[in-house]
Amino acid sequence: MKATYGDGSQVYGAVKNELVSLGGYSATAPVAISYLQSSSFANVGGETHMDGLWGMAYPVLNGGNPTVIDQLVNSGMPNVFSMCFNEPAVGNAGGYLVMGGIDTSMHTGTVQYTPITSFDYYSIGVSDLRVGSTALSLTFPSTFVDSGTTFTYMPNNLYISVKAALRNAGMSSNWFTTPSDGIPCSPQVITALPTITYVFPKVGGGTFTVALSPSQYTIPCTQAGYRAFGIIPTNDNTVILGDTFMRASNTVFDRAHNQVGFAPVSSNCNGAIPVNTDVKTVPGTKSQFSSASIFFPSQFYLLVALLVIFIMN
Repeated sequence: MKATYGDGSQVYGAVKNELVSLGGYSATAPVAISYLQSSSFANVGGETHMDGLWGMAYPVLNGGNPTVIDQLVNSGMPNVFSMCFNEPAVGNAGGYLVMGGIDTSMHTGTVQYTPITSFDYYSIGVSDLRVGSTALSLTFPSTFVDSGTTFTYMPNNLYISVKAALRNAGMSSNWFTTPSDGIPCSPQVITALPTITYVFPKVGGGTFTVALSPSQYTIPCTQAGYRAFGIIPTNDNTVILGDTFMRASNTVFDRAHNQVGFAPVSSNCNGAIPVNTDVKTVPGTKSQFSSASIFFPSQFYLLVALLVIFIMN
């Protein structure tokens, strides 16, 4: 097996059938075991080894075979999952993945949904993008939401428009890059920068927005006080809304209704469940996580602490 990702990184390995049990649901499903990764894949301090992959998109990306999620849904798990990322610190950040449902404590307000437009990646439409109060009147190409991509990627023509608007708003030119460059870090004062707002078509008609603060669309660097801009230009005619987009929201992948939803992330998305000490109840359910007894909660929901590594030079 060889898998190539939107940022060009690759992994190689074998696909094996394993018994997967989550929150009372069990299924025998194909799981990819990774033997070799390209140097840019999950690179943490020069160490790129990882144990495997769990693809959470659609079967077309799995050689047409049912994925782990498909098999769990066939065993009775509701066909939805949700995730959030907390504000990252240098070295690591966290969040939560909820299988089979939505933890409403992880967001504020109401989840607003946009239709899934194709069933490979989680592809959605984007109506426009605003920098501060300025609408850029952009036409977005194929766009998908991907938690496995650290940055947000967009074609050069879109990137140039966003860059010009941010420079007009006072962002340092040191923060901008070309596709062949590394990710620059800058001592930019982010409190003076505008929000970046994405406009999405809404299920049922109309539009809604997802606004990103400067601390959400930038990432801290290893050097204290320095941050990197979280949008990267590419030569591909595709937009990948990665973690520097998703950090603004509790994101709901509602596969049962063919839609992706966003609601502003709450402070509860703190990304850590201490081993053998914490019990956590998923609001609105009887599900309870107790790491002192068993790793998984009841059969309705699975709550897993995520660890997302960010190492910036």
